[in-house]
Amino acid sequence: MFKKFLIVVLTIGLLAANAHAFLYDLKILTSAEIKVLTDEQLIDDYIEAKIEEQASGEFVRAAGFSSGKDYGKRKDLLRYIYNLRKEISSRPSIDLKSIDLNLEIPNNSNPL
Repeated sequence: MFKKFLIVVLTIGLLAANAHAFLYDLKILTSAEIKVLTDEQLIDDYIEAKIEEQASGEFVRAAGFSSGKDYGKRKDLLRYIYNLRKEISSRPSIDLKSIDLNLEIPNNSNPL
């Protein structure tokens, strides 16, 4: 009985460790690094960060587990998105509303 329990716990732990290997696979830039990005790089980084934020949130909700480490990484990601939005807003050549509209996925659709 104990061996079966141990095998189940180890299996779940292994799956969780593998999931963490690909979550938050995004380099978070400092504010100074963000400022020197070209408009195109800034838009690309913003889109990647928003996709990562959406995907990681859905994955954690579906998997049913999270940790303090996940919480910290998610906070860092959300702060990064905020910093990117702040820089985008300071550039009149970029229309943030049109970018955000193109990123929205209706709640009732399944993109897969």
